[in-house]
Amino acid sequence: MRSPTSPPARAAGAPLVTIAMPALDEADHIAEAIASVLPDRDAVACELLVLDGGSRDGTCAIVAALSAGDPRIRLVHNERRIQAAALNLAARLAHPASAYLVRADCHAVYPEGFVQNLVGTMQLREAVSVVVPLRTVGVTPLQRAIA
Repeated sequence: MRSPTSPPARAAGAPLVTIAMPALDEADHIAEAIASVLPDRDAVACELLVLDGGSRDGTCAIVAALSAGDPRIRLVHNERRIQAAALNLAARLAHPASAYLVRADCHAVYPEGFVQNLVGTMQLREAVSVVVPLRTVGVTPLQRAIA
């Protein structure tokens, strides 16, 4: 497994991306969210920090199992529990060579190429931040009505 200070493999000159995903009791959603947000290995060099705020539902075990198969995934314990603290922690723990910080949610499924498109847009526009619209989709009748 890669140590937190050794950079993930990447093409020469390609930026390193840190994906920060705060989590708390997300066992039902975390695997799908991680699978959808992680770029293909040859598309973008990245690390994914799952910042867990004290889950008691198996979230940590799921992330640990995923990280055993993919060294880009790292479980980090967020002692302060709240999302803002998780993002600050991610910014502190991101690999020093990381050029971008992408905030991701556990209750989301990301379109194919999401991270690559963010990086490409930032480079093309010479932007310091990119915000994307959210398309809400409900599963239950109440969720669909709210969405």
